[in-house]
Amino acid sequence: MIYKHLQFNEGSGCISETETDTLTNALKQEWGGFSDVLRKAFHHETISLSRRTDLEYTKIEEPKFSLSITGTPDQVKSILSSTQNGLASRFMFYSFNTPPKWRRTFTQNITQSKQNQFLKFTQDLCDKFSSQSNRQFNLTESQGQNLDHTFSELLDDNYNSYHGDSGSLVVRHGLITYKIAMVLSAVRTDDPIIECEDRDFETAMELTKVYLAHGFNVFEKINNRENKLPLNEERWMNKLPKDFTSGEAISIAKKLGIKERTVYKKLRDYVVVGLLKRISMGVYKKLK
Repeated sequence: MIYKHLQFNEGSGCISETETDTLTNALKQEWGGFSDVLRKAFHHETISLSRRTDLEYTKIEEPKFSLSITGTPDQVKSILSSTQNGLASRFMFYSFNTPPKWRRTFTQNITQSKQNQFLKFTQDLCDKFSSQSNRQFNLTESQGQNLDHTFSELLDDNYNSYHGDSGSLVVRHGLITYKIAMVLSAVRTDDPIIECEDRDFETAMELTKVYLAHGFNVFEKINNRENKLPLNEERWMNKLPKDFTSGEAISIAKKLGIKERTVYKKLRDYVVVGLLKRISMGVYKKLK
């Protein structure tokens, strides 16, 4: 039915589900697996289905749809059991903890429900993007250089910290940044040729930094390494003596492929979270 819905809607739309288990149950069924559809759709690759019955053939070129789901951390691990098949890195994650708080049940003077508000937002966006005419989107040269420089550093730093699986998360969030900037720009203007404004590019970059940090957190949960250091950092910390200097930390980190600038950042972070104590300039003590 996913194929049918997309075919009927010319490959466009949004799948929204408040309970992750609904999607998980479908993905677990032999007849319901569509992880490949989600992976291909992220890149707008052609998806197709061929059935022997009635010689049925369905083909959707350049699918343009999104998937929005909410759930608990355990539900995330049930739908994304691995970080290695490419599906997890195609999501943007946002996780949070909220203390229980009673919400008022009696209210007055409600002029418009949230449902009606969202219906209006939906209609406005559909009207904005329903045109079939082609539009061209460009980053400026400085924006493109900024994107390349930022994500090149993120890839180097996080690959060595979180190891292989994190590389796909960083690379795809570079593409996600481009997509967010493109959507923000397209909302702002109807011009056939759009040059991204700095405010939209900067907004996209800031949003993606947040999603990337949350993504690494989810990857740790999926790999059952919650509240543990990334593998390479754990090896580095284990090799450090009880009392050490920043020079010793850099020397050991270099053998593990961890860059010098990353060492200084991690030393500051570890002091903040209580893993290390700074004795004096460039001298540290392990606390755990």
